[in-house]
Amino acid sequence: MHVSSLSESLPDEDVITQMVREWISASAARFSADVTPDVMGLMFKRVDVNAADVGAILQHAVNAVVTRNLMNGANNAVTLFDVNHAVGSVKMVT
Repeated sequence: MHVSSLSESLPDEDVITQMVREWISASAARFSADVTPDVMGLMFKRVDVNAADVGAILQHAVNAVVTRNLMNGANNAVTLFDVNHAVGSVKMVT
């Protein structure tokens, strides 16, 4: 019996990038200019994010920004810092 390695079970960067593109385009949140589908696809691939976690990570980042904006009356966009933090939070739980 052949057991697949973790990297074989993860989607390739193009698939992740497309998932991010679709998620961001459907979102009402604002994203900073450096939070692009290409950057996110590469980042998520490097840290072995599986397809099921892509939306959860992006939603976690958006939720963090919404909370921060409510607390300080700002209108900040989602940044790479927010996404990096969300990756750590979601991957720790899953």
